[in-house]
Amino acid sequence: MQKIFYNANVHTLSESKKVEAFLINNGSIVFVGTNKEVLAMKTKDTKIVDMKNQTILPAFFAMFTQVFQVIENSLIEKNIIDKNQISVIDNDKEDGDYDKFENFEAYLNEFLILQENLLKLGITTLTEINLNKRSFVFFEKLSESEKLKIDVVGYIDIKNAKFVMDDNCKSFRKYTNHFRLGGYYIELDGDLTKKTAWLKKPYNHGYVGYGNYFDEQLKFIIKSAIDEKKQLLVHASGDMSVTQFVRCYSEAVNSDEVEDNYRPVIISCNLIGNKEIEYLKQLKIALSFNLDEIRENDKKHWKIIGLRKYNLKPVKLAYEKGIDVIFQSGNSMKVNPIKIIQTALQRKTKDELVLGKKHKLTFSNALEILILNSSIYCFDDSYKGSIESGKQGNFVVLNHSIDDDLDINFDELSVLETYICGEKVK
Repeated sequence: MQKIFYNANVHTLSESKKVEAFLINNGSIVFVGTNKEVLAMKTKDTKIVDMKNQTILPAFFAMFTQVFQVIENSLIEKNIIDKNQISVIDNDKEDGDYDKFENFEAYLNEFLILQENLLKLGITTLTEINLNKRSFVFFEKLSESEKLKIDVVGYIDIKNAKFVMDDNCKSFRKYTNHFRLGGYYIELDGDLTKKTAWLKKPYNHGYVGYGNYFDEQLKFIIKSAIDEKKQLLVHASGDMSVTQFVRCYSEAVNSDEVEDNYRPVIISCNLIGNKEIEYLKQLKIALSFNLDEIRENDKKHWKIIGLRKYNLKPVKLAYEKGIDVIFQSGNSMKVNPIKIIQTALQRKTKDELVLGKKHKLTFSNALEILILNSSIYCFDDSYKGSIESGKQGNFVVLNHSIDDDLDINFDELSVLETYICGEKVK
C-alpha cells in the first residue's frame, strides 16, 4: 500500500537534510522531496496524510540496554520468581537445552508492558547486552511468540556464554521475527557511580578500582572476536580500563592484517584523555556515553572524582576529534531519547549543576549521534537511521517543532506518534 506523508518538517538525517514530504510503498520509503514533488506521485489508491507542519524524525534506538535484567528485578520484587533459584540456573554454564525457560509468561507480560513504553518514546530498535543462555532463550521464545514489535539485537557475554553464539550462528546479523544476534560483550571493570570503575587517579577516598582481565586474556578475547568477524562491545567505565583496551586492541590487530574491525565500541566510557582519543581514532573504535548518569545524579554524587567531574563524558571532544560517538540508553529503561538530547545540549544534573560546559553539543550533532550513529553501530544503517529512499518507514512525530535556531522547551517536548514501516504503532 502506498502512503504519502506531506506538509511536514522532516529531519531526514541524510544528505537531503530537511524535506516536506515522503512516499512509502509496502513499508519502505521510495521518495522524499517537496510537497509538490511527492504529491505528484499519488495514485487513486494512495493514502494521503497531512502532517500539518509537525516535526518528523527517524525512529529512535535504545542502545546497550539490559532489559532482561530490568524485567527480572521487577519479578523478584513482586515475589514471582526466586532470586536464589536464578543464581543456580545461571551458574550452570553448559551448552545445549535451549527449549526450557521457566515462568516465560510472567517475563513475557513484563516485556510487553515495557515494549509499549518504548514505542511511546519513539524507540523501535533495542540493543541488549550481556546475554547468557537463559536471556538468549527468552528473546528467542519471545521472537517465536510473534509478539515482538520492536527489533532486538542481542550481544552475547563472551566470557561466560560464548557457546550461545557458537550454537546459534544462524541468528547472527539476520532478523527472525524481529530478533537477531549482533556480536559479543565484555566487562573490563565496574561502575563509576558505584566506585568500582578502574581509574588512573584515585577516587577522593584513595581507591582506584580494578580491572577484570590480564592483558593476555583480553588480547585473546579481542582476537577471537576479530577472527569470527563479530562486533565487540567493551564496558570500560574508568580511564584505566580504556587505556588497557586500547593497548591490547592495538597489539591484537597489529599481529595480523585486519580488513574490517567490525565496529568495536567502548561503552559506559566516563573519563578519557586526548592521548587515548587519538589512538581510538587510528584504530576506528567508537565511544558510547551514558548521559543519563549526568542528569540523574546530583552534584554531591560527582564529588567522588573531584575536579575531573568537569571532564566527565567528553562527548564533544571525541566528536570533534573524529571519533564515532553513540549515546547509551542505560539499564533502567527510564531514559527518554528527548531527554538524552536535552542533556547533550545542557549537560545539567538534576540539581542544575553544569558538568562539562565545554562538552555541550549542538542540536544537529546530538541528533546525528542519537539516531544515525546508533543505526550504524548495530549494523542496521542500510535500512534504518534516516528518512530517505530505500530505508524502512520508521519515524516519530513530535508534538512541537524543533530546530537549531529555536529555543527548545524540552519540558514540553515529547513523541506524539511512532510509525514502523509506515504504520502507526503508538
